[in-house]
Amino acid sequence: FPVELSVSAVSWGGSRYFVAIIRDITERHRHEETLKNIGLGVSAATGEEFVKSLVIQLSRALQLDGAFVIEVSREADKAVHTMTIAEQEQICGSGPCDLTGTAAGEALASGFQAYLSNVQQHFPADWLLAAFGAECFVAMPLVDHLVHIIGLMGVLDHRSLDNAQIVE
Repeated sequence: FPVELSVSAVSWGGSRYFVAIIRDITERHRHEETLKNIGLGVSAATGEEFVKSLVIQLSRALQLDGAFVIEVSREADKAVHTMTIAEQEQICGSGPCDLTGTAAGEALASGFQAYLSNVQQHFPADWLLAAFGAECFVAMPLVDHLVHIIGLMGVLDHRSLDNAQIVE
């Protein structure tokens, strides 16, 4: 397994000692590889194709049931949400959606959300969670250069997550 080694010299009581710290970096390599694969998968796409490619690559790289991007736009002072979602590496839907009472709506309103298990207990009327039989849900808002929310990116799965680090 890959390791990182850090060695320091220490003087103590007139003697010189060496202290070594060995760290397993398997997880770091896995995270870097995941990001690399996502980047490679979406690098040639633009616009709508970029969004579709991104959710497919997220679903594939993280090995989760679903990944989604919700775009937020304004029409006559009302927020309009358009979702693109991939299920097991295939686009399964794209279009307007109502986020009232959903985990995604909560993430847009409150910021980063991670429910590692039992997410449907928190959002019993959530149509997306029900459709996927989701146990876990992780999402974070996307912001522009002025820090205005322009969307939401997230993942969900029928299994509980032991560790949210990889999806964070």
